[in-house]
Amino acid sequence: MRYLKPVRLLILFMLMFNLPSIAQFNKQAAENLIKRVIPKKADHFEVQYIPKENNKDIFEIESKHGKIILKGNNGISVASALKYYLYHFCHCSITWNGVNLNVPDPLPVVKKKIHHVSPYKYRYYLNYCTFNYTMAWWDWAQWQKQIDWMALNGINMPLAVTGETAIWEKVYEKLGFSRDELKNFFSGP
Repeated sequence: MRYLKPVRLLILFMLMFNLPSIAQFNKQAAENLIKRVIPKKADHFEVQYIPKENNKDIFEIESKHGKIILKGNNGISVASALKYYLYHFCHCSITWNGVNLNVPDPLPVVKKKIHHVSPYKYRYYLNYCTFNYTMAWWDWAQWQKQIDWMALNGINMPLAVTGETAIWEKVYEKLGFSRDELKNFFSGP
């Protein structure tokens, strides 16, 4: 009985350090992305989890039982696998300037398993200028398209300034500025 508490603490400690790597993999979210990108072909893909390799993001692509298997350690890795397959096997592209998704029928078979480990821990995207051009007025459809594009391109650290102005307002108020002095200082809707 006296060892029960330390054992419980040890199990809890082990779970805490294993949860983040498991929690990042959301199979349903990855499947939903595939349905948004290639709705007519989504049923031909299967999503599976594989662990990181040397603490790096990883994806694999292979063909099995008439399906394209996309494996990754998280949703971004699975999305990157989809983009890789579409580009290298289907000769399709998804860019800011346009989309070419003339996906062949039947889907090309992956004869030799593709195994890709990202050399980078962080893949950053955006800057203050691009964020402030028109993004403040985007609707959900535009954001969803952009978020999907980021995932397909392996972005795991986009600039997120939404709500930043509210923080700056509080900081400046604590420094003694009044609401009237600040109301014309910040731009945006």
